[in-house]
Amino acid sequence: MSLPPYWTSPLESRFEVTISGSERADRQYQVQILEAVVRPEGGGQAGDRGVLVIGTRNIPFVNTVDSDGKVCLVTEEDVPAGTRWLLEIDMGWRRAMMRNHSSEHLFVASLKRIRPQVRLGYIWIDGEHGTVDVSAPGLTVEDVIKAEGMVQNLILEDIQTSTAVVAPGEVRSDVRAREGVTQKHDRIRVVSFGDFDSSACSGTHVLHTGDIGHFKVVDVSEDGGSLRVEFVTGARAIAETSRLFNTVLIRRHTHPIEYAQLGPVLDKAKTLSEQYALLLDKCQEMLVRSLHFEPVGGVMFAHECLPGFEPGRLRHLVDRIPIEGPYLLLLFIPGVKSSIIAIGNELPVPAAEIMKEIVVTSGGKGGGGEVFTGGFVNVTDPTALYDRIIRLARDRLVELARVS
Repeated sequence: MSLPPYWTSPLESRFEVTISGSERADRQYQVQILEAVVRPEGGGQAGDRGVLVIGTRNIPFVNTVDSDGKVCLVTEEDVPAGTRWLLEIDMGWRRAMMRNHSSEHLFVASLKRIRPQVRLGYIWIDGEHGTVDVSAPGLTVEDVIKAEGMVQNLILEDIQTSTAVVAPGEVRSDVRAREGVTQKHDRIRVVSFGDFDSSACSGTHVLHTGDIGHFKVVDVSEDGGSLRVEFVTGARAIAETSRLFNTVLIRRHTHPIEYAQLGPVLDKAKTLSEQYALLLDKCQEMLVRSLHFEPVGGVMFAHECLPGFEPGRLRHLVDRIPIEGPYLLLLFIPGVKSSIIAIGNELPVPAAEIMKEIVVTSGGKGGGGEVFTGGFVNVTDPTALYDRIIRLARDRLVELARVS
């Protein structure tokens, strides 16, 4: 049996293919081809993309899948069986997957050098990024960052990638392989990056580690006892690194810090954020106890302007205020983007109806049932807006009392 061309020549991009059939799948088609020249989705890696060409007609395929052992191209339109087409692989997508998949090998191998007990869980690789779940006793974010540096050094070394196809019984003990792989296949492809790592894998890979260009971890989060790591490579990694660097660079003139101070500054910001949250909790407790209601048109009316609060906190606040009888309560958050929340009880008309008219005529939007929420954008004078809302609310309550 011949080897798939993407195992030995992953940069080969044009093939003559024969359409053997086509099936409708939801709103797309799965177009079967006789030749296994493109890699289908599987093993945690997206499939190839590209286009079918015949004469002046082009039919793009957005993925490649395996359907009962048949290679199928996912297209938006049907393709007649028995016809011959030129298949052109999207090499931008293919090369990106080669970079991302090879980086995953190097990253996990690097982590195992740091923590030999590391286990690989969920994995997804496509042409945009890579995501892996890794777990080990004591595994930390610092380990992930250290492994990132090791990968970057391997990229600079420009190690040649080699491939060998062996029988399952010939797979060496030092070759990394997913559980059950050697039992499922009669031939195993082993991909090696020099003597640093060897893995059983059927995916696409770079020819040299230098082809990756750059490797950057962009997110690390805890997920069910594992660390979920997201990374990007190549131009995407360079762009992400530049974006973060420039975010600090732009602010150095207004917030004078050195790059080496960024970590302590973020730690301080976290501490201040926690202290600020505690302060808001205290203000919230005081507000619940001291909220002042005044009679307006037979209704008890209260309002507060609360800089620094968030809409979610206001929603929690109104649920804690124990009030009975007819009342209307308005809470306002000032800012370029201002927010308002209102709740009423035993009013002639629902509080949401009263407030929607006021907010809309004041240039905002909002709605709701028992609790009204609204917002304003591009507010130049939040204080004037707040005063206007309160005045209109008072007028509306007096008007409702008069007609009732």
